[in-house]
Amino acid sequence: MEISSIEQIKKELGIDTDNLDDLRKRLQKMQAELYPKGNSGNFASIEEKDRYVKIDAAIELIDSFKQTQNQLVPISMVTDLMKMVKESNLATNEGNLELILSQQIGKSISKIKSGYSLPKISIASITGILTILWLIPKQVQDHPILSQLINVESPVFTVLWLMVLCLAAVFWSIMYKNEKEKKEFNLQLSLESFQNNLFAKFVENSAWVYHSSGDREFTKQHFLDYLTSYRSGHLEKLKIDIVLAESLANVILDRAVRKGVIKKDTKISLQDSYIILSR
Repeated sequence: MEISSIEQIKKELGIDTDNLDDLRKRLQKMQAELYPKGNSGNFASIEEKDRYVKIDAAIELIDSFKQTQNQLVPISMVTDLMKMVKESNLATNEGNLELILSQQIGKSISKIKSGYSLPKISIASITGILTILWLIPKQVQDHPILSQLINVESPVFTVLWLMVLCLAAVFWSIMYKNEKEKKEFNLQLSLESFQNNLFAKFVENSAWVYHSSGDREFTKQHFLDYLTSYRSGHLEKLKIDIVLAESLANVILDRAVRKGVIKKDTKISLQDSYIILSR
């Protein structure tokens, strides 16, 4: 249904306010909550996608109404609007970085699945062929070629078949455990608590260069090197690849800057440099 009035927006989207700025801000918040941050960038359902599109249309309608108003705008309102736009831009930037990270995590999980596909198919095929041969010994013995190569009724073949079944079960169990562990590790990277813990360990364990102000200083490359050298899991075999580390570093450093934990150094350099602010 097409959005054609402010009253329609308030009624259909459940917002009770007559202030256009407040109405628009609430719509943006609703839209940000619906924005797909996981699931490879896709909406969870058709209903969420339709609601997102409806909110977008409502925001456009509000913007067109505001443009046609001829009354003078108070300075305080302009200031508030500028502040809201700035906050919106910051939220949008944060959302974009998190969306990119979610997409990279999705790609990494897909790569993990594809990496285990060939061994699974190979083991299943070998086990399946031997099982079929064991189940139809008469047909094998009647076959002019197979009967010369295989004696499925011999104890040796039965022992071989049982050994392959056991090995297949062991390999499947190991692959399932490894695949699950790698997926869970990658999904952990999207959690803010896990990201904060990574940065805290980086601050705690790094050898530091000091800025002229006396505060500790580091480059983005320094942080990337830490992320790619990070190990976790059984025998510390879980690691972060360089592409995923780049997206993860962008999210963590952006949050740290916004929360006043670090600030970006203004000196001219090919590498982004940051200063850890003293408390």
